[in-house]
Amino acid sequence: MAKFDDLTITNNGLDMIALSQSGAKLIFTKIKLGDGQIGDNDVMKLTDIINERMTSQISSIEAKGEGQVAIKFTVDNSELTSGFFVREIGIFAKINEGGEEKLYAYTNAGNYTNYLADNKTPIDAIITKIDLAIGNATDINFTVDKSIIYVSLEDLETNLQKHNSNIDSHTEAFTKHNDDENAHDNLIKKLFDLSEVTLESIKSKIKDWSKEVCLPLSGGTMKGNINASGYNITATKFIGNLQGKANSAANADLATKANQDSQGQTINTTYVKGITASNATLTLTKGNGTTSTVTINNVGNSTKATQDSQGQAINTTYIKSITASNATLTVTKGNGTTSTVTINNVENSKKATQDGSGNTITTHYLSRNQSTQNDMNACTVEGIYRFSGTLKNGWTSDSWGTLLVFNNQYNGSSGVSGTYLVQIALPTDGRMWTRQRVNTGAWTSWNKLANTTDCTDILKKVYPVGSIYMSTVSTNPATLFGFGTWEAMPAGRVLLAQGKSSWGTTYNAGSTGGEATHQLTVGELPSHNHTATISTTNLTGWFTNNGNSDTANGDGTIFKASKRTGQGSSSGGAADGGKFTFNGTHAHTIAISNIGSNQPHNNIQPYIAVYIWKRVN
Repeated sequence: MAKFDDLTITNNGLDMIALSQSGAKLIFTKIKLGDGQIGDNDVMKLTDIINERMTSQISSIEAKGEGQVAIKFTVDNSELTSGFFVREIGIFAKINEGGEEKLYAYTNAGNYTNYLADNKTPIDAIITKIDLAIGNATDINFTVDKSIIYVSLEDLETNLQKHNSNIDSHTEAFTKHNDDENAHDNLIKKLFDLSEVTLESIKSKIKDWSKEVCLPLSGGTMKGNINASGYNITATKFIGNLQGKANSAANADLATKANQDSQGQTINTTYVKGITASNATLTLTKGNGTTSTVTINNVGNSTKATQDSQGQAINTTYIKSITASNATLTVTKGNGTTSTVTINNVENSKKATQDGSGNTITTHYLSRNQSTQNDMNACTVEGIYRFSGTLKNGWTSDSWGTLLVFNNQYNGSSGVSGTYLVQIALPTDGRMWTRQRVNTGAWTSWNKLANTTDCTDILKKVYPVGSIYMSTVSTNPATLFGFGTWEAMPAGRVLLAQGKSSWGTTYNAGSTGGEATHQLTVGELPSHNHTATISTTNLTGWFTNNGNSDTANGDGTIFKASKRTGQGSSSGGAADGGKFTFNGTHAHTIAISNIGSNQPHNNIQPYIAVYIWKRVN
């Protein structure tokens, strides 16, 4: 998943925590994922995530202590028809079963996101765990979609191992138990410490035990402590520790009453039972009913101080009150005498004519002109003016706002000194205009300085509908610029200028073409030839001359075909002279083998992939 900061508990979540600490049931219901940007939103006031893209069910909640739980939920894309960047997570909860479901906690990863593809690219289910604060809530629950239960492989293997271990241990115990004919007798002997198991021996053992902890209805002697709550206990003799209170005065009278404390002091005469007051007199009553009185130095009887701890007279040294009338303060002492003091208040103070650096205030600082001046040419005295309504010599005929006029010393190239007036107008529509003049010359034209709205208008002109925006950052231009609808261009395509090229091909705007890899056809192969070499071979055979016959011997390589005319001889043979034929007919076969793997070649120039967006609205 993306890199998320810690979750923030919303105002609704804080209210839920407060209610859960009062005994209400806090129920976590679901998880929402979205791709919204937090922007200027106050997370504490959110009631839903910014832009919901999918909902995930909670699979488990585990208490971690110190007011925290670990919530597990599963994310898959089996029902996701459109992929998105996971930027925000919202956890929803409610108070009690019939409560309203509200956003409990929220977190946003900003641009540090992961992309969750649609269901055309299936992924394995991702089990996600989030630690979440719940305060001191004691009753925590969660809602699960009963049709889909996600279990991690780790949880499944752990539970299976525990299950198999328990089965093995139970199986072994059952086998031992079934093989032991005296299994029950041995267990009872062990529990009751008996040498022989009979009904009477068991009853006897239970009676012996009950004497130590139970008092029979017929009475008897009992060992141990008696803890009484709401019952009367009557006993002629009791040795032990009685915890509880007798619920009647009659039973309380049977108890021995204490007359000393743990230090051996007599309670009735040592401790005060009650105190009553009458003016300055306190009456103390002891436990035995005796009384004594104490007179305290209360306010009515106390001696009033006339001096402080240093011996100074209070009435003449200390001020009792101060009253003011304009610049006169009247000081009243403790003895009623008064004196007056005159202070240099605002009405009597001397107005400053210079600042802390000795600069004359009236010539160095702008002052507010209280009147409204709507003729811009008439505003030649340095100061601050208010204008409203119809303007003269302004950038527009009607406007409202403030005009600042600065008068600077001017020294031209000729050395002539004068004034250099600068006017800066600040209308209420957020624009800013400025102009200037030298001495009494003509004012320059008003010049508008760009503001935020102007910048946006310029960007809209730079990027009209149909424009292309490229960046190495994945931020959608709609978020970056604040206007327009932008869609990502198809992946793997480069941009090509439309029109008829110099090589004669016409490319229509919006058309596509080209290929990432290409396999050559025969017609695309360069013109070439193949050279073959035939090796020599020797012809073998034998020479035949079949006597004086003119008939050739057909299976010879060289044979006599006919006699030479007029040269015959009765002996025949080659010596007679004749015509010979060479029988060397034969054939050669040349085989040229194929080469190559018939694979397409890469058809892409060196590149770097970036984000390309097209404005469609």
